[in-house]
Amino acid sequence: MFEFLRKKQSVPAAVDVLNLDDKSFVKAVSRMITEGQLASGTMCLIANENLRPMMNATFELAANRPNQSIPQDLDGFIRYLAAGLDKYSDEISRRRVQWFFLTSLIWRANAKAAADPTLVDLVAIIWIFLAKSGALLKETVATNVIWEEEEKVWFDHIRTPKDGISYVLVHMLPPFLKDHVSIKAFADEQDISLFNFVGRWI
Repeated sequence: MFEFLRKKQSVPAAVDVLNLDDKSFVKAVSRMITEGQLASGTMCLIANENLRPMMNATFELAANRPNQSIPQDLDGFIRYLAAGLDKYSDEISRRRVQWFFLTSLIWRANAKAAADPTLVDLVAIIWIFLAKSGALLKETVATNVIWEEEEKVWFDHIRTPKDGISYVLVHMLPPFLKDHVSIKAFADEQDISLFNFVGRWI
């Protein structure tokens, strides 16, 4: 998993995935995310909650300064993050960019599936993996040094592995997946109700 991030990459190499057709792209992202350990998914979950304000601020700045090469859409933002993959020499900064980059690819997969029902099953697989990764949120937030304290506050209320899984399913899951048969089956296995679902992804 993430082998392409363990090696120095040029920006074109890192963003080659954007040149794939939609189905191939979503399959590639699914492999990147689900072929690794749950701890990697947990890092994507933390990045996910902090990516939203970062990206919104970037798009607002781009709207106010239209001629300054600031990313104006998700693909532009992904390319911006890719440009930073080998920019930092310190490990913490480099890892942060890697997790934000991978999470932005998940967002793109979400968008593709929201527009194309034939891709929904593939994205459901990603989110079941991420929900399982939610079980590690409490311990990861407590011990990981990559994230600042203010970036961890989203998860302050999580006390148990089940709390973490529930947070992902109820608060983070893209709305178009709420009624997916595999998502509902996984929620039932975990004895988690989606009745109070307030999911979001952008």
